[in-house]
Amino acid sequence: MMEFCWKFYENIKEVKVLLGLMLSLLVLNGVEPNCYKILDLKEGQTLYLQNDNYPNYGGENICTWKIHSSVIIKATCYIDLNDDCNENIFLFDDGNSTSYTTCGQDTITFEGFNSTITIIFASAFNQGRFICEIKTNTCQCGKKKVTRIVGGEETEINEFPWMTGIVDLNTNILYCGATIIYDRYILTAAHCLYERNINEIVAVVGEHDVSTGSDTNATKIYKLSECVIHPEYDFMKDAYNDIAICETVERIKYSPEVGPVCLPFKHKYDSFTNDIVTALGWGLNEYGGSKSDTLQKVDLKVIKCLINNTNIICTFTPGKDTCQMDSGGPILWNDPITNRIILVGIISAGEGCASNKPSLNIRVSAFIDWIVSITPDAQYCQVE
Repeated sequence: MMEFCWKFYENIKEVKVLLGLMLSLLVLNGVEPNCYKILDLKEGQTLYLQNDNYPNYGGENICTWKIHSSVIIKATCYIDLNDDCNENIFLFDDGNSTSYTTCGQDTITFEGFNSTITIIFASAFNQGRFICEIKTNTCQCGKKKVTRIVGGEETEINEFPWMTGIVDLNTNILYCGATIIYDRYILTAAHCLYERNINEIVAVVGEHDVSTGSDTNATKIYKLSECVIHPEYDFMKDAYNDIAICETVERIKYSPEVGPVCLPFKHKYDSFTNDIVTALGWGLNEYGGSKSDTLQKVDLKVIKCLINNTNIICTFTPGKDTCQMDSGGPILWNDPITNRIILVGIISAGEGCASNKPSLNIRVSAFIDWIVSITPDAQYCQVE
């Protein structure tokens, strides 16, 4: 272990010494630092950095770029230097580690959140070139629109753009919730689809008040082409695999009022115990009571389950709960670092509503691999 640490720190020292020597030699040879730029990248922007005269080799120069972004930043640099390892250097520093190239060809990649990267290119002769593509994340998942579950409150209109309802065409009743995860796919509870004819149900997005059609222009109905229930789901046995995916016939059109939630790729092993999550639904206001016309939200506490099953996430807050017809809807967690909303659970089962026992919800992170396998054409934001 001591030997490893010594080698690690020796490598860092080697980089600093090498860079210092290179810059000193270049300045002594009459090559003065001729560019120093500080740049701030906003969401959705792409920046290209390259040597002068690219794709030709650049001349004698020393350039430094410092690039910062408060969102996710992705960088790929392609370096092509001559074979004399004493005449050029390309250095890439992300604040935590440093990569450098002094000769030959190399590729450096980086991805991080709220990062500042520094790039230095120094060349003594006309025999080095590079190009970097630096772009910010364009993922649109998990963004709330700025604008009656038991013990809950009405949401703002289209506050949660991914919220979806499943409607029975025979009764015109919105009987279950679901969540947009991609522009062709919604995630829901398996029991919401059990023994249902896919031609007799539809998904409704952009909805808020089901009693009127004038509260929002975002509401749209989508027919379903296929629904896949988890192969290990057993309606008669338990709810441990109570998850299903439905594909829409046409792509769901995104807008500020309609869009996808983030999936918990980064939080696959997080328990969320003691965290506060938000449940959504149009379900009953109390056990055996009336159904809510408007979308309701309620904050619940995640607790440790008495059931030893990693597929389940338990919630309990006195006087607050999900209820009938909330099934299939989302359990949401706000990532305090990225401020994006993550789908951590699917409302599944409970004993009564707001009873003294916790509700059982499907832990989405336990099914990430299955979700990806069922939706191979989807391009999810894996770093939200």
